[in-house]
Amino acid sequence: SKVIKVNRGNDVTLPCLLSTKEDIEDKLFVWKKDGQKELFLYEAGDHYNNVRTGQVHQFEGRVSHFPDRLKHGDASINIRKTKLADSGNYTCAFPRLQPSQIFHIQLVVVAAETLSIEEFETKDGTLLQCKIQGATPQPKLHWQDIAGNILPAGEPQASERGGIYNITLQTTVTKTGLYVCSSTQEEINRQISVVTYMFITGAAPEPSVTILDQTKDWSLLQCEVQGAPKPKLEWQDSAGNILPAEEPQVSERGNRYNIILQTNVTKTDRYRCVATQKDINHQIYTETYVFISGSKVIRVEEGSDVTLPCSLSPKENITDQLFDWRKDGQKEVFLYDAGDHYNNGRTGQDQQFKGRVSHFPDELEHGDASIKIRNTSVTDSGDYTCAFPLLQPNQTFHIQLVVVDPILKDRSGENIPGAAAKPSIEIFEMKDGTLLQCEVQGTSPPLKLQWQDRAGNNLSAEETHTERGSRYNITLNHTVTKTGRYRCVATQEDISHQTDAETYVHICG
Repeated sequence: SKVIKVNRGNDVTLPCLLSTKEDIEDKLFVWKKDGQKELFLYEAGDHYNNVRTGQVHQFEGRVSHFPDRLKHGDASINIRKTKLADSGNYTCAFPRLQPSQIFHIQLVVVAAETLSIEEFETKDGTLLQCKIQGATPQPKLHWQDIAGNILPAGEPQASERGGIYNITLQTTVTKTGLYVCSSTQEEINRQISVVTYMFITGAAPEPSVTILDQTKDWSLLQCEVQGAPKPKLEWQDSAGNILPAEEPQVSERGNRYNIILQTNVTKTDRYRCVATQKDINHQIYTETYVFISGSKVIRVEEGSDVTLPCSLSPKENITDQLFDWRKDGQKEVFLYDAGDHYNNGRTGQDQQFKGRVSHFPDELEHGDASIKIRNTSVTDSGDYTCAFPLLQPNQTFHIQLVVVDPILKDRSGENIPGAAAKPSIEIFEMKDGTLLQCEVQGTSPPLKLQWQDRAGNNLSAEETHTERGSRYNITLNHTVTKTGRYRCVATQEDISHQTDAETYVHICG
C-alpha cells in the first residue's frame, strides 16, 4: 500500500498506472474505498461524470480522471476538496485484464492544524503556552529547550469535536534561550514544531563574536549581545587597550536591548568583546583569536619545484582537518579533507595543477599544510591562499608566487595575469620636432618603458604614470628631429615579459 497524506480541504491525486502503459481507453477500471464504496468507475468512455449512475454519495461531484492519460495506461483520479472522512484504503482494479490487476493506496486526510506559542510574564518566570488547533488524529504536545531536553510541563488541556482536537500545554522558563514546542501524531508519522526565543530580564549572557570578513591585511569583527538594563559594548586587544569601533547598532523591544558593535583589526592577536551593565554590577566578555598573515612573496625560476608554506600556530594535529589551497581566489590547487585529497581519487582540481601538486603527510600532525608544486611555469604566478574554513576562528594564509623565466620574450599569449599588452603609439607635430607618445594601460606588476632608435639605442624620454589599486597606466614621451624608425619597448622583468611597438617618422626639410 502506498500512503498519501493531504491536508483537509486540499485536492489529491491517487495514482494508478499499468506497468505496460497500454491504451486503456476501451478498458474497464474501478476505484473503491475500503473495499465497498464505489467512488469512480470507467468503462470504455462511460463514467460517473457523464451518464453512469451508482457513485457513492460521499464522492459525488468531487472525483475526476485524466482522459488524455488513458492512452498511456494511466487510470489515476483526482479527489477535490478532501474531507477527514475520505481517509481510508483505496483500490484501483482492472477486473477484465488477464491476469487482473489491483493497485492499493492508503489516503490519510489530516486537519489543517495551527501550532502557536504565547508568552505570559509571572512572578516565577515566563509562562510559555503552546496551542494546537484543528488537529486529527489526536496529537501529543511536548516542550524542549534548544539542546533537546524535555521540559517539565502542566497537564495538557484538550477538547474534541467531531474528531478534531484543540490542545494546550504550558511550561515556565527562567533562562534566556530558544524553546521548542512539538506536536507528534504517531499514527500518521507526523511531527511539526514551532520555536520561540525568550530573553529573561537580567544579566547579559556571553556576547556572540563573529569574523564578518577577512583579507591578508585585516579582519572585520562583530560582537552582539542582548540584555536589560542596556549593556555597553567595548572591543579590547590582549593588552586591555580599547579599540576604535563603529557606532553601535542598538534596537529595543520592550525593555530588552540588542547591541551590535563592529571593529576592524590589522594585527594578529587575541581580541575581547566586553559587555558591561553598571546598574547591576555585571560584566562579561568573549575572546577570539585573529590571525593576520600578510602576504609572503616567493620567487622561483620557471621549471623548478617550489614549496608554498602554510603552518598553524599553535602546531595542532590537522590529520583529521580540512584545508584548501586556491590560486587567485578561484582555481582549486589542492584540497585535503581528513585524508581525502586530489592525489587519491578526489575530483575538482583545476586542470592547470593536475599531477603537479602534493602535500607532506608526515608533517600534518605538526600543523603543517604546506604543498609542493613541481615543474613550475610562468602561468603559475599569482596569489595563493591556504585556508582552514572549519577552524574556530577560521585561518587563511596568503602567499604571492612569482615564477620567472630568465629569457625576456613576448608572453602575451601565455595567459599570465598582468602581462602588458602591446604598447600604443601616437604622433604629434610640434614646433620643435615630432612628439612620439607611447602608452601602456592596466599593467601589474609594474613595467619599464623605453624609446629606442633603429640601432637599439635608448633615447631620453619623459615618463608619467598613474596607479589604481594594483594596476598601472604608463605614458612615455620623446621628441625626435630625424627621419627614421622608432620603437617603444615595454619590459616586465618579474614575469620575464617584453613586448614592443614600432613606428616610422618622416621629418620634412
